[in-house]
Formats: sequence, structure tokens, C-alpha cells
Amino acid sequence: MPRLIVFDIDGVLNDGTYLITDNGEEIKKINFKDLDSFNLIKKNLNLKTLFLSSENTKLANLFVSKFEPHDYLLGVQDKYLVLKEFITNHQYSWDDVWYIGDGKKDYEVMQKVGFSLAPANAILEIKDIASYQLLSNGGDGVVYEVYELLKKEICSKKLATNLNLEKTWQTNLEDHLQIINLIKNDQEFFKNLELAINMIIESIQKGGCLYACGNGGSACDSLHLVTELISKFNYERKSLPAISLNSNQAILTAIGNDYDFSKVFKRQVEGLLTSKDVLFCISTSGNSLNIKEAIQEALNKNIKVILLTGSKAHYENKANLAVIKVPNENTPRIQEVHIIIIHYICEIIEKYFKDGDLNAK
Repeated sequence: MPRLIVFDIDGVLNDGTYLITDNGEEIKKINFKDLDSFNLIKKNLNLKTLFLSSENTKLANLFVSKFEPHDYLLGVQDKYLVLKEFITNHQYSWDDVWYIGDGKKDYEVMQKVGFSLAPANAILEIKDIASYQLLSNGGDGVVYEVYELLKKEICSKKLATNLNLEKTWQTNLEDHLQIINLIKNDQEFFKNLELAINMIIESIQKGGCLYACGNGGSACDSLHLVTELISKFNYERKSLPAISLNSNQAILTAIGNDYDFSKVFKRQVEGLLTSKDVLFCISTSGNSLNIKEAIQEALNKNIKVILLTGSKAHYENKANLAVIKVPNENTPRIQEVHIIIIHYICEIIEKYFKDGDLNAK
């Protein structure tokens, strides 16, 4: 995060041109939006400011008196050496500095500072090396634009600090990898996965269809699973039969309204599925009532069921039921592993049927 904001004057706080009166006096305009923004940089953002200019004219001093920077250095011919000395004396580093310049005398400084900005009408050499090219011309909103950029930068840094963004990111990845390492060499887990894949392949070979369902994020996963099979995952091949019980809003709302939300999947299993089909239920807890009722209805109809769930689920493998449990109780981590499993299932099934014959290996 910057600590010192350094402005050139000519071409930055003004447009770099002079108006000459009949009396021979030089006139330059001051943009009051820039003046207000400069005060906000000092007061609201609590950043130190410095004017660094090669000019030491009456007009340059007028800009100093109007803007009132914390420090100013005028009539400077070697901006790099002077700023280097200033930084050292005030215990800054180059990385602490944002510099706004537009001309050749700013070139060396802008190559050194932590972040450099060039007005839209800066010379080409300066725009080429600037960290950021402003949209505003000198004297026409440059300071306002810098203020807005500083606000975003400071808010971003505060957000990262207050919310421990990096620590949270690292922790989440470590938790995720811990689950992956647990299931990586778990033969029991893989056997359940293999059983589920075989159920789907056998169903499709018999002319059956995969039906998927879930709640919330798991509803999205059911749609994802079905999409990969109906469209394609990696290979060009015939479309594979799959339907999500989450996809028909009219049916879901009708059953929820006429009966109860716990019946939204059960009624569809009752009306749509036959013994040739497979019901693929996705639930991080495994204990959602509408999922439990759908599973029971399917088993009563001798329909094979796959349950993709987490460690809290009270289900175990039995006849016609394959249970794939992610060994964790944290919903986001379970969902992350669910999508890896779904992709693996789709990849294997697609490879099996990629030659186009749905009735033979």
C-alpha cells in the first residue's frame, strides 16, 4: 500500500499550456474537482503528498499554495536524485511511492517507484513505461482519478487484512487436499465408486436412464452431471440418457404446493422411473427428507440408487444402493470433492460408450 503520493505540476495538475494576457502575464487554470480530490487524499486516505517540479515559477508556487501538499520541491532538474534523497531522509522505500508524471524529466523516477501513473496526454515514452495510464488529461481530472484508484487499493488491502484472505485461502486448500489424500488410496471408497459406475453403465445398456436430484448446490450438481452425459464431457459420441429431477420448475412447485416439499423427488420417481433406471441422489448431509423419501421409493420399485454424500449420512451399501461418502462434514469441502467425483464418473462412462454402441463394451 502506498505511503507517499508524488505529483509533477506541469502537465499533471494543469494541461501543460500557458495563456498569455495582453499585459504579458501567464495564466493557468486549476480544476476544482482535482483540488477537492487532493484534499481527500490527504484527509480521508491519510497519505503524504509531495509536489516535485522542474519549474520554480510564480505559477508553480501558486499551485503549491492552493493545493497545500505536505512537502514540495520546485526548480528540480534531476528529479531522480532529489526524490531518492527525499525518500531516504523521510524513511520511505521506492515501493512506498506512487508517482504521477507526464514528461521526459519524469522518466527515470517512474521506472523506479512502486507504481507510476501517466495522464492521457503524457508523452508516448512515459505512457509506455507507466504502471497505469489514466483516462484523464493533465489538469482535467487526473487527481480525481488517482484518488479513486487509491481508494480501491486501500480498500482492497484492508479487506485482505481484515478477512485474512490469504490465510483463509491456504486453509481451504489444505483442507481440500487432506480430503483428496484420504480418498486417494481408500480401496473401499473406490469400490463404491466403481459400483456406482457399473450401475449406470448396466442401466444404459438395458435401455434405462440416469435420473439425478439434489437440493441447493447439489441441485446444481445434478444438472451438471446430466449436462455432461447428454452433451459431452471430452469425446464426441452419442448422447447418453440422463434427466435431472430438478429441471422442471412446474413439477417441483406443483408437488411442493399440492403435497409437501419432501415429496418433490419421490412423486417423480413414482411416475417416471422403472427398474431399468438409476436414481443418482446428491446430498452433502445425506439426511434431506426429500432425498430420503426418493431413495426409499426407488428401492421399493427395485430401482438401483446411487447416493453421493458426506460422512454424516446414515446410509450404507446394500442391495441396489451404492453409497459414496466424502470423509468430511464441511459442506463446501464436500461439494468440491463431489464435483471431482462427478467428473470422474462422466469421464469413465463416456470412455466406455465413446465408440457409439450403447449395448456393448
